[in-house]
Amino acid sequence: MKKIIFVLMILSLLFLSSCFREIPLEEVNQCEFDAQCIQVDTAGCCKCPASINKDYEEYWQKYSQKLSIGCEGAECKMCGPKPLGAICQDNQCELIYSPVGQ
Repeated sequence: MKKIIFVLMILSLLFLSSCFREIPLEEVNQCEFDAQCIQVDTAGCCKCPASINKDYEEYWQKYSQKLSIGCEGAECKMCGPKPLGAICQDNQCELIYSPVGQ
């Protein structure tokens, strides 16, 4: 029974990955105003803060899941400082940080 479930999971992942259309990162980060931007984890094995347009949140989850396949044993560097959130800067979502010393 476990083997059948495992095979079905693998087949599902293969099907989803073959149907998955990647969207350019520039498009995922495009914005017009601050409320469109949210903070997420980077896609892939190592999770650090990143920012995207909230309209792409569901896409980002699927994209991140796809890039996380085979991450067992991956060595990740420490992330930088913790951001306060995300804003729209020059039509791109960007993380914001606390000013130094505050």
